[in-house]
Amino acid sequence: MGSNRDMDPEKRKTWILGVKQKNGFKCFIKGETNKKSLCCHHLNTWNWCVDGRYDINNGILIHKDIHQHFQKLFGFADVKTEDFERFLIEYHEWGNKKFPWKQDNHEPSLSVEEIKLKSLSSREKNVKFLIDLCEKKKSYLKIILYEKKILSI
Repeated sequence: MGSNRDMDPEKRKTWILGVKQKNGFKCFIKGETNKKSLCCHHLNTWNWCVDGRYDINNGILIHKDIHQHFQKLFGFADVKTEDFERFLIEYHEWGNKKFPWKQDNHEPSLSVEEIKLKSLSSREKNVKFLIDLCEKKKSYLKIILYEKKILSI
């Protein structure tokens, strides 16, 4: 159930982008912004939390060293949000600070489809709008655009 064969590469890429955007492209612990030093971490692991695999509210952006330290102590498989909270308290002097995922934010989590749509350029949005319009109108314009190599989807 938790293996990589269940992974959708497109959804994973979009999930990562959504987690990075949600966290302001920085580690919420160290404040690090070097993208080569950062990674996205599932609060409730991929292995058991099937519904949270692509939920950006189940992800946080942290420094790779912190991620490796956490996984060395707690493993990979059956980790829960509470384990990460305990890790922050014990190893990162979290004290009484609120955890970012427990802030009073009542905004619903964006789906990977919504994240993907938000990240499109204006040209890509216009092309998507045209394709959707063609599909609604059962138009052959789409075929013509393909033949003229105007579109590349």
